[in-house]
Amino acid sequence: MGPTKLGVVNLERYLLYGMILSMATYAIPFLRINTEKFIFPVGGVFIPLSCFLLLVRYFVSRKVTLSKFLILSLFPIYFSIPLSSFFSVSLEAERIFKLSVFMSLPVLFSGVLNDYKSLRTSLYLIITVGSVLCIYGFYGYFTGNVGEEPQKIWWWTYAKYWGIHYLPSTRNSDIYYIAIPLIIISALLFYGNLKSLFIKILLISICMMFFASILLSFSRGSWISTFLTIIVLIFMILKKHGISKRKSPENKLLLIFGIIVVLTIVSELLNYFEMYDYFIGRMISIFSHEKAGYYLQESISNEERLEILKVTTNIIFSNPLGVGTDNLRYFYNSYGLNVNHAENTYLHILAEHGILGFIGFSIFIFYPMIMLYKRIKAGCSDWIRISIFLSSIYLATSYMFNVEIFSFYNWIIHSIIWSNITIKDS
Repeated sequence: MGPTKLGVVNLERYLLYGMILSMATYAIPFLRINTEKFIFPVGGVFIPLSCFLLLVRYFVSRKVTLSKFLILSLFPIYFSIPLSSFFSVSLEAERIFKLSVFMSLPVLFSGVLNDYKSLRTSLYLIITVGSVLCIYGFYGYFTGNVGEEPQKIWWWTYAKYWGIHYLPSTRNSDIYYIAIPLIIISALLFYGNLKSLFIKILLISICMMFFASILLSFSRGSWISTFLTIIVLIFMILKKHGISKRKSPENKLLLIFGIIVVLTIVSELLNYFEMYDYFIGRMISIFSHEKAGYYLQESISNEERLEILKVTTNIIFSNPLGVGTDNLRYFYNSYGLNVNHAENTYLHILAEHGILGFIGFSIFIFYPMIMLYKRIKAGCSDWIRISIFLSSIYLATSYMFNVEIFSFYNWIIHSIIWSNITIKDS
């Protein structure tokens, strides 16, 4: 009985590991299983069937040990789906099904990835997926040999750097595949107690590749989120080593040297791709879209985003219980806006799923972050927990600039975050 049970548990974990690795197919259209509409049969069968079988096995064969706050967060969201559907223009059954499946992932992962060994393996797989997509992206950037159809927009030459999604406007979504592994590797480098010099050099090289990718994405939301996450990491490192309390000239010189090296690499990359002016314009546009126009050859989306914000606010006050899953676009049309989402995940949830769904989603996002912070402050500062904590910060920040409700990758990361919450401190 013992070996059989152990074999089943391992099989469950391997199935989840396979689900994580399947995200690497995102770069290849024919093999892609996490596509927007589950076009490839594996996407419509593998993920839902895996979730169903694992959930059945989990609830039938063992005692359910889930975080009460996970249930407290998911229940309002689930309940808000049928509730808001009463006020929807169109019942988007496929979207509702997809969201329901993705929302089961945190429950699924929390039941199977219930120790630090399995969590560590999951993080290594996330790094692997990110590396595969990043290498494929650089191949596309240098060769131009990616994309399904040629785009006439002038900046398509630079937006197709990934070949991850093939639509330039989705770069804010694609960059999660790069930013999260960058965060994980950074935590591993500073908190992993690595002994091998070769491993350190390898990880630093991968970090530089990821950092260059984020830079070349020209995604302002990712820039801001990555910057804030790195600032948090720096403060944690300074506190850990006490550098802020010691007046060590060597440490200050190393920090200054590191900054100079990074800035030099950034400058060379931008000059190589002849995108220095565009980069400056994108940076300035965060603060002033008028001045950014001097450097850019395209209109700035700031004014459009402000208009979307105003319209979304009106929709929220007019429909406090929500307008229904994936129905916000229909309401935008009545205001003369040709957009599909609110450019802000929190506002989007509030508009489509109402106050009930918003409360549940807020608990889902911020409770793990608070709990991880408390545990780290109490002394539990291993690299696994640090990387998961920093990932939660990045996700929470990035959701202010983009809508990622139907992202398979993001739900996987959230599932790993909640798995860490359910593991007892040792």
